[in-house]
Amino acid sequence: MINLLKADFFRLLKHKITLVSLIIALVLPLVMAGLYAALRAFLTEIGGEDSAEVFGAIMNGGTLMLSSFSLTNNLGLVLPVFLVIGIMSDVSSGTIRNKIILGYKRHQIFASHFLTAFVYAFVIMSVYAAFSALWGIVLLGAPELTSEGQLSYLYYYVLGLLGLAMVAALASCLSLSTLNSAGSIIISLAICIVIGFLASILSSFLNGPDIAEYAKHIVRFIPSYVNSYASVGNITTIMFLEGLGGILIFTAIPYFLGTYLFSKRDLK
Repeated sequence: MINLLKADFFRLLKHKITLVSLIIALVLPLVMAGLYAALRAFLTEIGGEDSAEVFGAIMNGGTLMLSSFSLTNNLGLVLPVFLVIGIMSDVSSGTIRNKIILGYKRHQIFASHFLTAFVYAFVIMSVYAAFSALWGIVLLGAPELTSEGQLSYLYYYVLGLLGLAMVAALASCLSLSTLNSAGSIIISLAICIVIGFLASILSSFLNGPDIAEYAKHIVRFIPSYVNSYASVGNITTIMFLEGLGGILIFTAIPYFLGTYLFSKRDLK
């Protein structure tokens, strides 16, 4: 298993998508922070300092970092594409067949691809989030946080990174069960976008006073729900634990489904 992981990490490290994704993670935060800074300057010019203060309370280094984990925009939107391309490079080169000939089990091959994809996504998104916070603070200002707010940011950061396990499992499942790059990219993007928008819609709907508390707890198991909620409120410890449970469930389903389908797949 260790040799499998080494081979997959080395292959992904040499792939051009690693360099492309790293450039995006480094450059895009500066571009986004610059655009928001220009928008703030425009609002100040037409609406005065009051408009700028309102904008600053909504968009700053903290909120820019929080938005970096969204599955429906920026790096989060293209990350499934990069993961599928990276996994499929092992298929197109015929290396998977060689691994089976060497005696590796298919569940080991699947696990190695999943772990490699997750670590890759974890590192790239960590860089992207860190530079989003950095350039956001430099150009837009730092958020004013209470001790509760600081804990909430930590919870959100952890959930945002661990939530990438779901994306990695989904990309691994689709790539290794279909062996089709285009189809895997389209389906993984569609699923991530649907989950993201569903969470966003439900986060607005469930803030109503007449919504039963049990319904809120159920919806919080959707991984991207916390992404939507974090912009309007603090994450409590209960929400954090519910988010972890949701990530575990939404990761386990494509992981075990993908392992089963890949075990039945005919590799020609």
